[in-house]
Amino acid sequence: MRKTAVCVACILFSASIVPIVAPTSEIEEARIAGENDTKGFDWKWFTANYLTIHASSTLLLSGIWVIEEFNLYSGPFDSENLVLSCCAATYGISALTTVFALIHSPVPPADRLLGKSPEWVNAYTQAYQKGMKRSRVDASVAGCFVGTSTLAATVCLLIVAMSGGTPGSN
Repeated sequence: MRKTAVCVACILFSASIVPIVAPTSEIEEARIAGENDTKGFDWKWFTANYLTIHASSTLLLSGIWVIEEFNLYSGPFDSENLVLSCCAATYGISALTTVFALIHSPVPPADRLLGKSPEWVNAYTQAYQKGMKRSRVDASVAGCFVGTSTLAATVCLLIVAMSGGTPGSN
């Protein structure tokens, strides 16, 4: 009985190790390589959305403030609607940046594809494009959130500067 139990235990142990030790297929290896090559944060897309939201809005809002402060426009000037339009346009451009990141198919590096089989190249390319799209969208959304928070702080500072006091002081 004891020999049977030891034999069954050895069979179960070796059966559990075989999938770990077994070599991966060429397609699975290409998929893993494609996913690994897309790891990391895509700072270009983060910066694009951050600058779209924060810098362009800040420049436009500062321009509105200069126009109002120095009476550079003699006609009717509705600054509230202009500010809302400015912010809406900025977020629209930011949304388009994120959609472009989702739609655009990145091209994998050519040196990774040289000397590989067509199946490997296909699996690698699909995994690479999927990973890069995910990375770009994540970075774009993060840039949108950071740009929004810094824009809110900048607008608060502009309001304080235009009112001539500190928040909460009468």
